Amino acid sequence: MKIKKILLSLVSIVFLTSCFQRSLREDIKEFVANFSLEESVKAYLVAGYVSENTVTKNGTTTKVIETFDFDVSDVRDPHYHKNVKTYVDNVLSEEDDEYIVHQDDTFFYHHNDDEAEEYTLEQCHVLVRAFFYTQVEAEGTYHIRGQYYGDYVLQSCLSFQNFITIDQENELYIFEASQIKASDDGKVNIHQKYEVNKLGMLVTNDVTMVSNNINSHIHIDVTKS
Repeated sequence: MKIKKILLSLVSIVFLTSCFQRSLREDIKEFVANFSLEESVKAYLVAGYVSENTVTKNGTTTKVIETFDFDVSDVRDPHYHKNVKTYVDNVLSEEDDEYIVHQDDTFFYHHNDDEAEEYTLEQCHVLVRAFFYTQVEAEGTYHIRGQYYGDYVLQSCLSFQNFITIDQENELYIFEASQIKASDDGKVNIHQKYEVNKLGMLVTNDVTMVSNNINSHIHIDVTKS
């Protein structure tokens, strides 16, 4: 189950508990006022994330570790590297690796053992853009499926506010909620906690799901130099 589906499953519970609240809490309103994709892109010139997704089913544990690193401090010389490793019972079973090489004023995109493909500077920056978002909706105003959470939080915070804490000292928006969801395999216990900074960028996300047959844990840490 993907994180987006988990969040959607939490929405129904949150709406039931907050449907009579008609205004956003002042501390949340003040915090989210600074969210900006444009400012996030300016601030995150050297950054990345590590994502670990571990699923145990029928006695077999599969772990997928994804790392994403980039450096666009020099816009004319972008660096990009994405690596995904899949382990089954602690044994590496699959690896996907992609990166950019800048050589003699030409960029080359490498993907595993495939032949290198010549890229333009713009194509290189499109790869980096996936760090922030990979999907745009609502006529270009809603950016999701990346590490920029600002648009998602702005859309959902009114309904989620009973589950939100504003950490003023560390400048964090913290969402944390649990629920029990029915599925074909029985009840699923879901717990999620994520933290977003004052620009609207994800800092960390942690999701645990436990059912009779499957245990799943997703953890993401975002870094910035």
